[in-house]
Amino acid sequence: MASPCLCLGLGRFMPPRPAPPPESEIEETFIKGSGPGGQKINKTNSAVQLRHIPTGIVVKSQATRSRSQNRAIARQLLAARLDELVNGAQSRTAIVSEVKRKRAASRAKKSRRKYRRLAALAEEAKEKEEEEDNEEEEEEEEEEEEDTKEEERAEVGKEQEEGKPEWVRQGDLEAKREGDMGGDMEGEKKAEGVGGVKETDAGKNGNRGSDKERRESNERGAD
Repeated sequence: MASPCLCLGLGRFMPPRPAPPPESEIEETFIKGSGPGGQKINKTNSAVQLRHIPTGIVVKSQATRSRSQNRAIARQLLAARLDELVNGAQSRTAIVSEVKRKRAASRAKKSRRKYRRLAALAEEAKEKEEEEDNEEEEEEEEEEEEDTKEEERAEVGKEQEEGKPEWVRQGDLEAKREGDMGGDMEGEKKAEGVGGVKETDAGKNGNRGSDKERRESNERGAD
């Protein structure tokens, strides 16, 4: 009744479609269709129902509005049902179902692998971001520690200064003032030295001018 299977692979070779049983084993009935499809489906006997007499299998087809097409489709359905009954797991329907199942499993496996890879990349990116945040926090903590140490040193210096006797603090202030005054006096001396040199040069120039005038007046008197 059915042709032997060519191959059990994943679709590269599929068994041929089973042949329908002989007409002597079929009981055919034309009935009205049901469900949506318009008045032609519901009011005409276009649906086909077949009954296999030896086994009692019944199939029905109302796939189209054409009775001839429904007859051909019904015979294909009956042949597939008989193939399943006779060959079981080796039938075309079972092999096609197995191929579809394996393909769906393969797609699901690829999808899971893809999402696992994306999840791993996202986890790596998250870990890297957390490491950068930790480094920034460590740097901030180090800066805060340095600032705290500087503040502590300043407070210690202030406490030491406050802990000195009054006469020691006064002596430090006077020493500081004397240092500032000494610097100011040195600046004034330098300025005075530069001014004295300038005045000496001006006096020399004035003496030379007066000598020249006396010589000129003596020469005019001799004439």
